[in-house]
Parts: sequence; C-alpha cells; structure tokens
Amino acid sequence: MGDRKVGPPMDWMAARLKEIRRKPIELAHHLGVHPPRVYEMLAGRRRLQQSELARTAEFLEWTLQTVNDLVSGKASDKVLPMVGAHNAANYELPRNIPIRETRPLDTKGEFTLSSTISDYMRRPPRLATRTDVFGVQMQSDDMSPWREAGYTVLVELNRPAREGDYALIELEPKKSNSDDANASRATIKQIVKLGPTKVRLKQYGNEHKEFDIPRSQIKTICRVIDWEELIS
Repeated sequence: MGDRKVGPPMDWMAARLKEIRRKPIELAHHLGVHPPRVYEMLAGRRRLQQSELARTAEFLEWTLQTVNDLVSGKASDKVLPMVGAHNAANYELPRNIPIRETRPLDTKGEFTLSSTISDYMRRPPRLATRTDVFGVQMQSDDMSPWREAGYTVLVELNRPAREGDYALIELEPKKSNSDDANASRATIKQIVKLGPTKVRLKQYGNEHKEFDIPRSQIKTICRVIDWEELIS
C-alpha cells in the first residue's frame, strides 16, 4: 500500500532542486513536513497539497503559475522554456558572497572557522547592498533537520542575534586548536537564552539537547539569516 503511486514521479522538481543546489530535506523544512513526505512526493507516492503550492514555488524560485502548470500535468518542455525568460535575472545574480573555509573538529558540533575564503555564492537580491554577510558550510548533522552537513548558511555581522535565532558562535581558542593561525573554534546552534554570564543553546540531531556556554568562552555571536527572510 505504501508504494502505491498517486501520480508520475516529479522529475521536474528533482531537476530543479539539483539546479538550485538545494536538498529535498530543505524543502521539507520550508513546507513544515517530515522529510519522507517530500521523497514520497518526488517518487509519485504523494501529491503536492494545495496549501503547499505557494511555499513550494517560493522555494524553487518559480512563479506559482509555473508550479501549478507542472503539478497539473503539463509537459515540462512546454512550461519551463517560458520560465527561462521570466527568471533570467536569477542566473545573472553576482556570485560574490564569500564562503569562509571550515573544517570539522573532533568535538561534535564544533569546527574551525578560517578567515580564508574557500568559495563564493550567489547574492540574493535582498542582500544586494550588504557588505557584512558571509557564508559558512555546516560540518555536522547536529542541527538536522534544520540544516545538515554540507549546507551553506548565511551569517550577518551587523544585526545582533536574539533569543530564538540561529547563530554562529565563535569560541575563544584552545591550545593546539588548529594549524591555521587564522582559524578559530566555532559552532552553529539555536539561541535559547542570552544571560549575563552564560548563553543557553539548543542543538538537534540525534542528541537533541540544551546546554550552557559561559560568556567567558564566547568570542562573538553572529546571527544566521533564515531562508524565509530572503524571499518574503
């Protein structure tokens, strides 16, 4: 029963996710559903719900009409050529947001954050004039399903992080922390409480828990920009 098809596989959606370098689990998070529901949808075992159409279009960076046409069964080769002209600007976005080099550490959930630039990513229109933004690649799954290893998050320097925000926590160095003199210890977590002497953080993954870090061990706290802020 679980393998019964309700429609053809959504190859057009799988191709689009690959094109924009995003994962099905990220779409699941955006829609507020469990990841298996998206994989079932891609395989043709679940329909895209009416209530999910608009948010799916936002995530895929397409118009609602485009997604409606594809879901209704219109051939992708009839729909997508029209999208190319509409979304031409997406392909002209400058690739100039720096991604800082990161490497995992033995301590679970921590990584080295270097000032060295390893790559660049495209700049969303809402960040067109921002010079305080950089990218960091997740190095572990301790924040899954919010973000997983390999996903690049955007971090901002000028807007303070608040309780409830996700944040890059740069920690005071430890001896023999890294061979890179320009690298520091860091972690990405959700802020639960910003206290005067300690900060309470939350992590997900297999070891879902909350824990405290003394302020004396924290060098900086930088806010992570959520995806919804860039498209709303």
